[in-house]
Amino acid sequence: MKILFIGSVIFSKIILKHLIEKNIKIIGIVSLKDNNKSKFKSDYYDLKKISKRYKINNLETSSINSKQAINWIKKIEPDIILSIGWSQILSYQILSIPKLGTVGYHPSMLPKNRGKHPIIWSLALGLNETGSTIFLMDKKIDNGRIISQEKIKIRQSDTATSLYLKLANCAKKQIINFVKHINKKNKFTFIKSKNYKINYWRSRNFKDGEINWSSNAIIINNLVRALSYPYPNAHFYYKGKMIKVLRTKLGKNTDKNIEFGKIISVKKNLYEIKCGVSSIYLLETNPKIKMRMGEYI
Repeated sequence: MKILFIGSVIFSKIILKHLIEKNIKIIGIVSLKDNNKSKFKSDYYDLKKISKRYKINNLETSSINSKQAINWIKKIEPDIILSIGWSQILSYQILSIPKLGTVGYHPSMLPKNRGKHPIIWSLALGLNETGSTIFLMDKKIDNGRIISQEKIKIRQSDTATSLYLKLANCAKKQIINFVKHINKKNKFTFIKSKNYKINYWRSRNFKDGEINWSSNAIIINNLVRALSYPYPNAHFYYKGKMIKVLRTKLGKNTDKNIEFGKIISVKKNLYEIKCGVSSIYLLETNPKIKMRMGEYI
């Protein structure tokens, strides 16, 4: 079974290394050129490093649908393409190259919650579960018959860091089982997905990560959880300087007479901020800051 792997993020690295360690034959790797890295996702990873280490054919490209990429993939004649952590839409020309098909991965319970930044949205919206889904790709975004799907519980203590790892560990098992099945049967087996209502999450931008102190403290806490590593962190501005918020904890001040954004308590550099509803503690920021009780941010 000849597998071509396409990916560009830390999640891709985790899955690819696991496949190699399990002696799954990877005949080629498509990685994203890093000559414009500043515009890439914060969890960008250059798979060229793995291709060099394991001496696997590699194509670096800034466009998966370029003539060069299409010709390169055709030349190595993959049976399956695995697209894990690749944000560019694959053209029909790419999808139709492999003998058996192109398989994608999405961290949600497809067909629910299609679209961009599913790990971040799951936490920012305060969901208590998400999913890990492998599917046969077609021309529509995050669409296609489901090959494997698992529910993933989201705890209040989870951050993007821990949820990312939960999903990766689940995906590793799913993909190994899928590859073993293909090697044995030489065909796909599909499962019937639940009749979820279809929706699409929009792409987030840097502005979405700015804390609005007039929001409910729970919403702010969820935002901080959602944008923890490997993402760029929630932030606010203090004296014209951007402050990243790494960790927070919910407070209990519900006094409606206090304006949001006011520092209402300071204990050993632990700051409690009044929010639109309730309050929140800043546990860790980058850089560390010194503020006074009664100040506004």
